Amino acid sequence: MCISLDVSLDHTILIVVLKTIVPLLTFGYAAISDWVKREIHPLTWVFPIATGIIVNYNLYSSLSFSILNVDVIKRHVYVSLIVSVIIVVLIAILSFVLGLIGGADVLALISFISVYPSNLEFLCKAVTWSFNNNFFIIMLIPPIVFILLVYLLIMVTIIIVNISLNLLKLYDIKKLKLPLSKVFIYVVFGRVMRIKEALSKKFYYPIYIPGFLERFTFDVEEDYQAWITKLKELDPEMVVITTWGIPMVTFMAVAIYTYIFVYTILMLL
Repeated sequence: MCISLDVSLDHTILIVVLKTIVPLLTFGYAAISDWVKREIHPLTWVFPIATGIIVNYNLYSSLSFSILNVDVIKRHVYVSLIVSVIIVVLIAILSFVLGLIGGADVLALISFISVYPSNLEFLCKAVTWSFNNNFFIIMLIPPIVFILLVYLLIMVTIIIVNISLNLLKLYDIKKLKLPLSKVFIYVVFGRVMRIKEALSKKFYYPIYIPGFLERFTFDVEEDYQAWITKLKELDPEMVVITTWGIPMVTFMAVAIYTYIFVYTILMLL
């Protein structure tokens, strides 16, 4: 269980416990809140960010100087930090500039990066223990990239399910008489349904209403209930296209839980 010769067993256990329990509790709460309300209190992220900074500062300052100067480990740490910063900046632009995603998604990523800035612990164990070379290569993937890959897999699954459901409503799609290019986008990212069905669902925002509305996305600040009021004024049999307000933090939490599971198993080896 020893990370390096300069870190005691008790010290290592404390680090692993904090880097496991804090994000588990934080993202567990955040996932439920995002799913139920599509809202997460900003103060939710204060504790994991502060904990991550303190724990990792303590960890990095305690590790063996020789281990930190192993080229592959040093490059991994630098690359992980650079990639993390780039991804956070891009997500921040999508959120605060373009308004395509919520600010909670940015804070969630910052929280994760604060706790897991790199796979330093894994790589240090790989230096002192015997690991399979292929497995060692996997460890070089920055934690944030691992999270986004799992998240991408979840999104692709949702899109496949979405397309399958839309293909069952080809008759309704043809009635809309839309250009093929728009049909493709709506079938992939939207959901074809009648207004009465849309009213029975939660957090589905209209993106196409014949004669009223035509767009490809919605603003994260839109009032969902205002759209419900508007749809109630229309013919319940009218065919519209909606898009789901995806609980991004909820699915991000699934990816993070996957990483934490791998992290815990490896640190217990």
